[in-house]
Amino acid sequence: MTRLDSVCSLLFVPGNRPQRFAKAVASGAGAIILDIEDSVGAADKAVARDHVAEFFDTVPDTSCSQDFCPAVNDQEQLRRTAQYSAAAGMGGMMCIHPNQVGLVESIFAPSADQIEWAGALVKTAAEHNNSFQFRGQMVDEPVLNRARKILTNTK
Repeated sequence: MTRLDSVCSLLFVPGNRPQRFAKAVASGAGAIILDIEDSVGAADKAVARDHVAEFFDTVPDTSCSQDFCPAVNDQEQLRRTAQYSAAAGMGGMMCIHPNQVGLVESIFAPSADQIEWAGALVKTAAEHNNSFQFRGQMVDEPVLNRARKILTNTK
C-alpha cells in the first residue's frame, strides 16, 4: 500500500477511460487517482464508477495534495511550479497528464545531500532520548520524522 505522505506525484485518470488505467500504473507516478467526478461528464459517472470498481477488483494491493500545473505540454512551466512547491515545503504535487510524472518525481526526489543528512541524523538520534543538536541545528521529533521520510522515499 502506498502512503500518501511519501508520494511525490499523483496522476489523475478519468474513470470513464479504462483503457488509460494500465498506462497510468506504468507511468511511474507515485499514486494514481481514478477520477469519477471532475473529469467525467454527468452522463458517464455511473459507467466510470463501474470501470473503477472493476479495476480495483482486478488489481490487488492498491490504495486510494498539494499542487498541480494545468499546462500539460509546457515542461518549463511545470518545472517552475514544481520547484516553487518544493521550495514552499510541499512533498509533491498532483499530475493531470502522464508526461508530467517524470519531471515531478525528479524534482521532489531527495538529493544526495539530503539522503546523507537524513541517514546521519537518524543514526545520531539513536544515541539520544530527546531533543539534541546536530550539525548546528536543533533536532526534535518533527525534524527526525522529516529525516525518516527522506530515507523512506529513497527506498
